[in-house]
Amino acid sequence: MATGEGEERVRRCHEQVRDSLPAVEYGTCAGVRVPPAAASARRPLDRLFGRDTPEHSSFEGGLASVHREHTCPGEDVAVVGGGFGITTVAAVEAGARVTVYEASADRLAALRETLRLNAVDAGQVTLRQAVVGTLAEAEAEGKGLDPDAVRTVAPADLLPCDVLELDCEGAERAVLRGLRDAAADDSLPRLVAVEVHPIKLGHPPGEVVDLLSGLGYEPVEWLTHDGAGISREQFEALLDGETPGVTPEDHQEFPPVVVAER
Repeated sequence: MATGEGEERVRRCHEQVRDSLPAVEYGTCAGVRVPPAAASARRPLDRLFGRDTPEHSSFEGGLASVHREHTCPGEDVAVVGGGFGITTVAAVEAGARVTVYEASADRLAALRETLRLNAVDAGQVTLRQAVVGTLAEAEAEGKGLDPDAVRTVAPADLLPCDVLELDCEGAERAVLRGLRDAAADDSLPRLVAVEVHPIKLGHPPGEVVDLLSGLGYEPVEWLTHDGAGISREQFEALLDGETPGVTPEDHQEFPPVVVAER
């Protein structure tokens, strides 16, 4: 057999079994090690066949930066929409205790793997398989959730917490409204960070900022999805479907994040 034919056969065999091989170097999102479900990892023989770099991205950098810059040691953080656990790791590394609400069993499994990869103390994190307030249509579709089967908790059940993170795919207004209707002023978090999904909201996205204002919050920071600081005007342009072009083409501007304090 010619050398070229042998190499091609080995390459094909590697492709067939690659996903079942253990990772030898993990990818990262916003500097957090994540399982292959979130970012491609390096597998054995990848270098041999030209796959020499795991995937590193700034995905979730905006919300992760909120915890790195604003969350304090000893604080309680509530994360609504845990995803792959990137922001949970950032909050724990800031010294916080974190309660995560995530409706998808698959995402919870990936989140647990993210915690393990980053050597997070399990005692610092409480995981709850539930939706807060209402299940957004976009989240149900994106994660394959049955609205009649998911467990729902009231926004008031998030309290008390010091920092509230909302990444709930269009349900952010419902959560903020629930807090407004149920919470006493002295029980509200000192800081709220909201990833705003205007396409998924089904209503004027500016209402999120209005609701924060109605709860007594003042915006202190506007961020792109991956954490670049922007002006309020650039934030509003993103909500209107424009792209301010903050940095190079691969910059993840959308969806943006608003950070507000009481």
